Amino acid sequence: MLSYVLSFVAAFIAPLVIFFLMKDRSKFVAFHAMQALMIHLFAYVLGAVLTATIILAILDPVIGFVALAFLIVCAVKAYAGEEFEVPVIGKIARQAAGI
Repeated sequence: MLSYVLSFVAAFIAPLVIFFLMKDRSKFVAFHAMQALMIHLFAYVLGAVLTATIILAILDPVIGFVALAFLIVCAVKAYAGEEFEVPVIGKIARQAAGI
């Protein structure tokens, strides 16, 4: 849960640090830290692409709100001890974490 909550303050740094500190100790924590990192990466990359196309720049705030909603849901699920996978990002995070 900490990787999701701290990602509000330090978007990429907090999940990345938590991932590298905990990857050998807990696969559960490593997965959630990687998923928090992937949510931010996906939101920023998609936001940059949409902003580059001026017509679709209106959707940029929507992506931010969706990413925020996923971070909140994932934080609550991680606190409850559940492995919640965000639909596309979860599988990528699982592979990147080596799980």
